[in-house]
Amino acid sequence: MRRLVFFMLAGAVSPAFATINLRFDSTGPGQTVDFVYQGNAESAFGGVLNFTLDPAGANTPLQLYCADLKHFIGGGQQYGVNLTSTLSEPQYSVAGSIVSNSAGSVVTNDDATALQVAVWASVYGCNLATNSGGTFQLDAGWYAGHAGVVNTAIVMTSAGISNLSDAMHYNPVPEGSGQGQIGPVPEPTSLIAVGLGLAALAKRRRR
Repeated sequence: MRRLVFFMLAGAVSPAFATINLRFDSTGPGQTVDFVYQGNAESAFGGVLNFTLDPAGANTPLQLYCADLKHFIGGGQQYGVNLTSTLSEPQYSVAGSIVSNSAGSVVTNDDATALQVAVWASVYGCNLATNSGGTFQLDAGWYAGHAGVVNTAIVMTSAGISNLSDAMHYNPVPEGSGQGQIGPVPEPTSLIAVGLGLAALAKRRRR
């Protein structure tokens, strides 16, 4: 079954954290979005993606948004990722800010779809008001039939641009081994779990 896809841009800032494992579990609220990517018509799930972050067995659940329109993922796929601040990566800073500002207010399927659309549009340079520019545009029929979702995505994009806030970029290692994701900065309990996992990795390396 085809899933969402990922694109790694050249010149990414060096990751700030050790590699940890990310497993794709399921899709959350959202809907299928029809779009055009680099001239080709595509369809993908737009909405919350449920993952498990597993540093040294911590099994921390995460809800993330796709930042990637090149690579595929499927249920149960596990791959290594590096965690990097989106504010340290210019190509993801607005997308991360959109997620940081708006993920907490996602209530409906349309909200989740709008947030995903806003992330894709910001990463690939689409102007949602005119549905033009970049390598990503919404399918004309989908765009016309989902004006409410598009308008919500525009509002979310504006909030991200006007209030740059940190989020996390889950960057596949090696490139192409999985799909890149963006999520809000983890809650303190999740950060503790991640920290414990990284500490365990450091101890293993010392040994």
